This record gives sequence, structure tokens and C-alpha cells, in this order.
Amino acid sequence: METLRILLQGLGILSMVAALACAGLTFVFSGLRSLGSGAGRSPRPAAIAIIGGLGGLGILLFWAGRSL
Repeated sequence: METLRILLQGLGILSMVAALACAGLTFVFSGLRSLGSGAGRSPRPAAIAIIGGLGGLGILLFWAGRSL
């Protein structure tokens, strides 16, 4: 049971880190950081869905591991 708890918490943390990395890459490649001609472009909806999904999965897995 302890092994499952550690595994779930570890996967949750990895998923949250992946969500942060995707958010950073979305910010860098979307042109939001520039004030030139690329300014005002918004991140793609698929990127927002991936970030939200990974973040939500990470929170769910971490919470499940904590509650064991």
C-alpha cells in the first residue's frame, strides 16, 4: 500500500511538472512574449486543453496518493 501511495504521488508530481513545462513552451512559442507583430496572438485551444488535462491529472493522482 505504501508503494502505491508513493507511486501515485510521484506520477502526480511528474504530471504537474509536465503541465508547467507545456505552459512554458506554449508561452514561448505563442508569441505572447513579444511586443512586435506577433503580439496579441493567443495560445491554441489544444495547448490549453493539454495543460489543463495534465494539471488536473497531476492534482488527481497526487490527491489519490495522499488519501491512501
